[in-house]
Amino acid sequence: MMMLPTSAAMAAGPPLTTDEVVQRALQAAPAHKPGHHGAEAKVEAGNKATLTIVEGVDVSVTPLGNTSRSYVRPDGVQALAVLDKGNKALFVVDIPSGMTLASDGGGYKLVAPGPEGDVVLAEIEAPWAVDAKGKQLPTSYSLNPGGVLTQTIDTDGATYPIVADPYLASKWYGVQIRFTLTETRRMALGSSGVAVVAAYVPPPWGQAIAAASGAMSVWSNAALSYNNCVAVNATYWGGFYPWYWNC
Repeated sequence: MMMLPTSAAMAAGPPLTTDEVVQRALQAAPAHKPGHHGAEAKVEAGNKATLTIVEGVDVSVTPLGNTSRSYVRPDGVQALAVLDKGNKALFVVDIPSGMTLASDGGGYKLVAPGPEGDVVLAEIEAPWAVDAKGKQLPTSYSLNPGGVLTQTIDTDGATYPIVADPYLASKWYGVQIRFTLTETRRMALGSSGVAVVAAYVPPPWGQAIAAASGAMSVWSNAALSYNNCVAVNATYWGGFYPWYWNC
């Protein structure tokens, strides 16, 4: 999700259309790490963004009560809500019977039971927010039992409109956990900083990060040397390795 300036805050010119606002948001958004291209995606009436995992198994995200746009991406779908006021964007998430959405690194993963344990089929990436000056803003998801995904943004000092964009993507390797600049700097200080950050990461990833505190500190310092933030890729087959992203 992204904070954008109103036309009055921009250079003189005609007011931006919704499409122009959305495109500016997408251009300034944090880089998305592409996942596996193996699922069929489409946009339906009401900007309902649907991802077909396998034939007959669909997952969808629909913006609720806001001006919206939805797009098909190479590895998933993206549903955008444009807010002119308030600090919450609502999305209806429909998943097949027998599957669940499990909290994961600020986002959610779609989990189905398999013969050798749960299988992750797709994920809703962690939310993000940037104001008109490029400052990242605190934001988070909450999921109601009825399947309504709420994205809450700290809008203190920010300028409207706000563009919120859950990204529903298919991942071939597992999950990726991205850390903010503040978290990266904290972990770069050493094992005590890693422990503080790891405490807020859902299990089992939080425990794994805490156990690898030495490596996490080294990776965080390396990320900062490139003016990036650190991320961790955790694979289905047990791999656990660093990644850097332009935060």
